[in-house]
Amino acid sequence: MTGRNGDTVNRVWHWIAPALLIAAVLAAWETVVRVRQVPSWLLPPPSAVAETLVVERALLFEHGIVTLSEVLLGFSLALIAGVLLAIAIDSSPALDRSLYPLLVASQTVPVPALAPLLLIWFGYGLLPKVLVTALIAFFPIVVNMVEGLRATDPDVIAMLRTFGAGRWTRFRLARLHRRCRSSLLGLGSRSRWRSSAPCLASWSEHGPD
Repeated sequence: MTGRNGDTVNRVWHWIAPALLIAAVLAAWETVVRVRQVPSWLLPPPSAVAETLVVERALLFEHGIVTLSEVLLGFSLALIAGVLLAIAIDSSPALDRSLYPLLVASQTVPVPALAPLLLIWFGYGLLPKVLVTALIAFFPIVVNMVEGLRATDPDVIAMLRTFGAGRWTRFRLARLHRRCRSSLLGLGSRSRWRSSAPCLASWSEHGPD
């Protein structure tokens, strides 16, 4: 019984401890803002944020749907193009030598510097925001996929070859199925911040005001 009670307490504390920490941070935030009279435009208190979420919920929901659609479109475009290019790079030594180093080097170019150019080239609207999202997601997808394909165990490919598997079958079973799934799952933690890409494009479109 003691062990069972201890497990219950541990499970409860597992959820209570983060909640207490969040509550303490919010309380400290609210207190500091109120006591020091920090302007709301600089750092609004949590109570004001909560009030705005309730009062402006219809407007926030409407714009949230637009942002979500831009993120999904941009990431889908990056995923399709990135996977196809990674497969081409892995299959072609010439592309590997000529294109892959350029892709790695291109990640040093800040996307915020490209956002105004996309607005000039493609105008205002949905397209530049989708392209900014796609650019942010595209390069990590290609790099992750290429590295995942290269990490395929050669013994697995040799075994499939001894069973008479063709080139496509070997690629599908040994590379695409075994390696690419883990490579794409590894993008999850990196992809969370890409929802800020449409906001970046909107800021470039309308300015900080």
